[in-house]
Amino acid sequence: MTDSRLDPNLATEDYDGTEYDTIQVERVGRVGIVRYNRPDVLNAMNQTMYAEWIEAYDKFNADPSIGAVITTGNGRAYSAGADVGGFESTFTGAKMAPQKKADHAPFDPWYMADGKPAIAAVNGVAIGIGFTSILWHDIILAST
Repeated sequence: MTDSRLDPNLATEDYDGTEYDTIQVERVGRVGIVRYNRPDVLNAMNQTMYAEWIEAYDKFNADPSIGAVITTGNGRAYSAGADVGGFESTFTGAKMAPQKKADHAPFDPWYMADGKPAIAAVNGVAIGIGFTSILWHDIILAST
């Protein structure tokens, strides 16, 4: 995966080969990058995305060769907030696909305080929980 905003002399590589459903994870030099990857729903966050994001951050935080971690979104939004599309199943009795769940309380600020420096590279809209998740980061960069 190549991002034209990154130094072309730095090799971009898949981080550890883990397959994720809702995020993309890569490494550029000493920087870990987590990209929300649900651009068709403006990166709306569901339980699976949150759990995968936590899993990726845990791996980067445990890796001494990683110096910082960036979170950004693919497509035209950072995150449109919570994915409320599943709410319909509450009323209709429809079965939803099982989702991954994180091992700890959602959006625990102590979780981020213990990790590597975290940078939110906000590319477009950030609404609701998408905005709240930005506040976890040490540095926030925003662009349209």
